[in-house]
Amino acid sequence: VMADVAKLPVLDIVSAVHFTADLTLGRGEVVHDYLADHSRSAAGAKALEKAGA
Repeated sequence: VMADVAKLPVLDIVSAVHFTADLTLGRGEVVHDYLADHSRSAAGAKALEKAGA
């Protein structure tokens, strides 16, 4: 059974923090492209066969 914590009353606000940040990562190196179509290459087809077995 999950407790509905959102219904509990707020008795005292101890502290609060708000910040804005830009967390954009710089250019990097693609190690493995999971979205690439690997069915076109022989190595990709073998990898798909192994994964399915």
